[in-house]
Amino acid sequence: MLEEGFYYKIAISDIRGDAYENSLVEAAKSMAVQPRTETADLRWGVIFYGVDDGRVGALYFDKTGSSGAVGDAPVSFRGDFFNWLDDNFSHCLH
Repeated sequence: MLEEGFYYKIAISDIRGDAYENSLVEAAKSMAVQPRTETADLRWGVIFYGVDDGRVGALYFDKTGSSGAVGDAPVSFRGDFFNWLDDNFSHCLH
C-alpha cells in the first residue's frame, strides 16, 4: 500500500558511479535484520531494481528506522542504512 499511496518519490536511476554509491554500499553492509511478529507503522520504502529493470526487493521502515519489513516480512533493523537514507533524503521531503 505504501508504494501506491506515497506523497513523495525520489528515484535514482543508476547508483553506479553516483555520489551516493560508496556511502550506500557501506550503509547496506552495516545492516542487520531480525524477524518480528508485529508489523510496524511503515513510513519509508526503498525499492531496488536490477540492471534489467526487474524488481529485486524492497525495504520498508517505520519513522525511527528500527522496525519495518523486508518485502512482506516484518523485521527489526540495526545498522546505519536508515540513518544514511534519512541524512541524504529527508531534506527533499520538506
